[in-house]
Amino acid sequence: MDVEHWLRGAWELVPRNARAASYPALQRLYSSGASLLDVRALLEPLSVLRTTAALRRDAGTTLGLVIAGTARDVSAIARHVLGSVPTQPLGHEPAWRLGSLVADGLRTADVVLVAVPEVLRPWMPRSLVIAPGSVAVRLSVETGLRAWHAARQPLGAYVRKVRRLGLGLEVRRGPETVRRFHADFYGPYAASRDGDRAVRHRLALYRQHLRRIEVLWTLERGREIAAYLAIDHDDRYRFLDVGYRDGDRKLVERGVGHALYAAALWRAAELGHDVIDHGPERPFLASSHLDYKLQWGAHLEPDPWSTRILGVGFREPNGAAARRFLEACPLVVRDDERLVGLVEPGCARLGTLERRFAGAGLAGFVPP
Repeated sequence: MDVEHWLRGAWELVPRNARAASYPALQRLYSSGASLLDVRALLEPLSVLRTTAALRRDAGTTLGLVIAGTARDVSAIARHVLGSVPTQPLGHEPAWRLGSLVADGLRTADVVLVAVPEVLRPWMPRSLVIAPGSVAVRLSVETGLRAWHAARQPLGAYVRKVRRLGLGLEVRRGPETVRRFHADFYGPYAASRDGDRAVRHRLALYRQHLRRIEVLWTLERGREIAAYLAIDHDDRYRFLDVGYRDGDRKLVERGVGHALYAAALWRAAELGHDVIDHGPERPFLASSHLDYKLQWGAHLEPDPWSTRILGVGFREPNGAAARRFLEACPLVVRDDERLVGLVEPGCARLGTLERRFAGAGLAGFVPP
């Protein structure tokens, strides 16, 4: 008997309002249980990338970096910091050697970034800056629709692009729809973006949520060209993955993604949701993905489901490399229950960051 399938079916019999009301308690229970289960992380090796490369937001600065965590962590952090995932092979270290890995990295590299379960925090040197492993990004459906209709820049340009495209939209559910999305849209797009280092969600994850998953298809002259996969949760509409036919990135440039985004807002409203959940984002403020979501009115929140942390250390905490890194890659850190931005004093981009994140969930900016 498939116990998980039985439990999910039983959960569906609970009235929707009761399920939604129970989420805060479930989040606390999940955090407690996941923290205990994360002790398993001691048995799993860390993937390690050692590289020397230019920063994505400061091409004139080349730093020595050590990035460690799961393969997914390494790829995501490298994309945020460097703009792409280096092709050299990853090394591997036992998790119980985390302290030595960081100490060795701080002797040989300018910056060390380590993403691990919070249960491993005692193994990390106290000199590291500790950021949450992820932050939640949420958008009020009403706010998003109001921004779309107002068409103020840059959304005005998006509206005009979408109208010129004249695309059709369809919502479909079912295992075959999900399989086609994963095989022909999401997988190729992830590969076109990250190459051989692409780390993608497995089809098995989609199947776990099959009762609630739907795919929003964008059609051009009746032909599917792009799609969003979303989960219709009790308390929110959750964006999970996006894909383009055969991984064609030119469709992104044409503005097809704007049409998907607007359609998802309408769909969330149609289903009676107040909030779109963009899922977790890595704790980096200099992110084009985050910038795009903020343009629609999204804001940052502590991620209630996260049990991971990101440790960031510098060989010379007061040196030029640390200043350059924080200038190019300002971080989100927690100040008690609040989120704040961590920036270098005198950061040239501070004014821009303050304007961008005003009212977007940050309580302010602090020095390291």
